[in-house]
Amino acid sequence: MNSPEKVAGIYLRLNGFFLLPQFTLFDGDYHTHVDFLSLRAPGSVERCGGLIFPLDDSLFNRFDSQVENSREQLLALVVEVKGNKKKQEPGAGHYNYIDQFIGNASRIKIHFRDHGQNISISNDVIEVPLRYAFNWIIGRIHWIDENQEGLAKHSSWAWSESSLSDILYLKKLGFLNQIDN
Repeated sequence: MNSPEKVAGIYLRLNGFFLLPQFTLFDGDYHTHVDFLSLRAPGSVERCGGLIFPLDDSLFNRFDSQVENSREQLLALVVEVKGNKKKQEPGAGHYNYIDQFIGNASRIKIHFRDHGQNISISNDVIEVPLRYAFNWIIGRIHWIDENQEGLAKHSSWAWSESSLSDILYLKKLGFLNQIDN
């Protein structure tokens, strides 16, 4: 997994998504993959000691434009990640394959790439700038530090989510104490 994919994966994980990385799609004799197929259960929250961890409202507002009350729906994201401005999308046959795999989940297309400042929608694809996602991750880490003293989860991430662990360590060294706007 490359660095842009790690940023996208952490961002999605912190917003409540389970990740299926490098998900292979079949269309007859032709196959490809999407960087992530990500699922989020209806009404899911991450809670520690009675404190509910925040989600990115900007992201869920974009979801709401495609799926009514998105936080209460089973969501399936088809995720492409590029470290540049390029866009790439699976073909119609591949989407048919995904639709059969995800059952009754609401499918949303999302692209992470190096463009813009804020989350936007182009056609029916939600566009998330990688810089935006990274800054949101750092902001979420700061929020945890401010709201949950001595949170034991910081240390457990080192075992289960190595990319997030790397970011936490860089923050500890002082490299990520100020969010880049």
